[in-house]
Amino acid sequence: MGDRKWQRDKSIFWGLMDQACQDAADAYETLHRHPSPHNYRLSLGYLSMSSASYMEAWQFYVLHEDIQHYEIDPVFRAYEAFKRQMKQVITNNDRAGEPLAAAYETLQSTYREASEFIESSM
Repeated sequence: MGDRKWQRDKSIFWGLMDQACQDAADAYETLHRHPSPHNYRLSLGYLSMSSASYMEAWQFYVLHEDIQHYEIDPVFRAYEAFKRQMKQVITNNDRAGEPLAAAYETLQSTYREASEFIESSM
């Protein structure tokens, strides 16, 4: 019974994180695909959807100790850094520069590593 609950909790949690990271990627890529000023509005929409999924995933993670693991924690830090950089670019009407690109790459790499961990433990 405990193993089934653990598997279910991991599946729910990672589904939420997957959605958060996919929407974050869409927010980032939208900055480069659409002309200004529309790219900021579109990007903000994706970032809002991403944040909603992220907050739900974070709450689920905190409330379910059975899925908490040090292999997953870096994704949370990377997501927060990425979101800070995205908000700065959107708020200041800046170009997407190196700090945002680095934060995006870190998010993508930590997400991939955590995803591999999740898949190997299912």
